[in-house]
Amino acid sequence: MSDKVKKNLFFALKVGASAVLLYYLITRIDLEAFIEAGRDFPLWTIAPLTLLFIVTIIFGSWRWKVFLASHGIEQSIAKGVELYMVGYFFNNFLPSGIGGDVVRGWSAGKASGRMSAVYASIAAERLAGLLGTLAISLAFLPFVRPPAPVPLLVVGLNIILWIGTIFLLFINTEAFLQRVFAFLPFGIGQKISRFIEAVRFFRKDAKALIYGFLLSVLYQGSLIAFVWLIAVIAGVTVIPWSAYFVFVSLIWIIALIPISLNALGVREASFSFFFALWGASEAQGLLVSLIFFGISVICGIFGGIIWAISGNRAKAQDIPHSPV
Repeated sequence: MSDKVKKNLFFALKVGASAVLLYYLITRIDLEAFIEAGRDFPLWTIAPLTLLFIVTIIFGSWRWKVFLASHGIEQSIAKGVELYMVGYFFNNFLPSGIGGDVVRGWSAGKASGRMSAVYASIAAERLAGLLGTLAISLAFLPFVRPPAPVPLLVVGLNIILWIGTIFLLFINTEAFLQRVFAFLPFGIGQKISRFIEAVRFFRKDAKALIYGFLLSVLYQGSLIAFVWLIAVIAGVTVIPWSAYFVFVSLIWIIALIPISLNALGVREASFSFFFALWGASEAQGLLVSLIFFGISVICGIFGGIIWAISGNRAKAQDIPHSPV
């Protein structure tokens, strides 16, 4: 089976998984309550929410700037925001092997002439984002008293990821891990190996790791606060604001599971589950998730316009499919 056929098959499976999950959600929630909640949502807030979402991207761009600087690459925060938005376009509208991180990395790599270093910085971003997300969840856990199984999930994931990160950064196990992951399909093992190799570079720069982690906490925290704001506008009043910093962090982690199209369906099912767990309705969780997704789509449209007018409309074959 050729690589192209495998990629198309993988893409078709993701589309199918998204469709099945969304169909399941629609058939199990109170559809009338969902429609009513959607009608009550003030559409005029979409524009200021979109602007606020773009503001949160500034923190992500700042983090990327720090990791790029570790490789001696200078990039402005404004340019990073632009490339993040381009990334949203490719995530939302071209959800194939050419993902958003790949395209923004390719663009920055072409500009700097340091393609491998740029992708290494993106790998570090991914790891810092995971650590920052789980750290937020753990920090708010004592103040929320969440229902089971949330505490176990938060503590367990933190232990696994922090120990795994220390192991990955400071113990030389590349050859062993390459053999362990070699059996995984669709080149996943090779991607994991490249990811590990890219991240290990930063053990030489503790300042960048610490600074990047703190900016990840700021970036992920701003996104969680953004979700809370959407929920407030949608009329969700039973969930305390502090709870969002626990369960939305878990949703971001769950959404990383690559079984659906751009996490569509997985994210919505997770929001519905956790909203219901905290006493809100599944319909409200679905609405908040879809509004969040819709705003990211709008940002993607802006990113596509930027991509089109910036002269970077490269042929698809010029952009690598899986650099990290």
